[in-house]
Amino acid sequence: MTVDEVGNDGGRARRVSVRRVEPEEYEAVGELTVVAYRADGLLRGADGSADHYAPVLRDTATRDAQAEVWVAVDDHDALLGTVTWCPPGSPYREIAHSPDEAEFRMLAVPPALRRRGAARALVLACISRARAEGMRTVLLSSLPQMTAAHGLYRDLGFLRAPDLDHHPIPLVDLWAFQLSLTSPAPIESRSVQSRHSPGLESHP
Repeated sequence: MTVDEVGNDGGRARRVSVRRVEPEEYEAVGELTVVAYRADGLLRGADGSADHYAPVLRDTATRDAQAEVWVAVDDHDALLGTVTWCPPGSPYREIAHSPDEAEFRMLAVPPALRRRGAARALVLACISRARAEGMRTVLLSSLPQMTAAHGLYRDLGFLRAPDLDHHPIPLVDLWAFQLSLTSPAPIESRSVQSRHSPGLESHP
């Protein structure tokens, strides 16, 4: 999947592509994910204690075996960000319980690589994949303090779904968002082109 985005370096257009992670990238993607979460202050417990989520984020190999890890890359195939697509039957699904409900998790772009369109391209990839598989809704969970991500989700048509909010561990509250796929595809997704995987094809 290829998306043209405008970066922050004088308005020069950047091309961002989304594809499946390669096994030799597992370590780098795990570290990239941890760096992104840590930079946003998301790897400490609500009581100030050290958070044990970092090892889960680093374990890209297990995540890719039990779900699907996708990455956003630039023109030189350098890693920009990542997301985990959770297909039906995956143990990584938290709030999607029906086969026609899509879910993604662990959207991560390190601060130094932001504002290049990577996060938007990754979310659009998830939306496109869900449409291609005939799903009726896309679901995700997010910490209340992830306000930048919330803005992106709303821009792409996601709405808060408080009835799906949940608490995976004590002192951690997760907000749910959902996107209905019964309405026309967002304009952004219509410019998406497939790359590397037929599962990521644009599907208006």
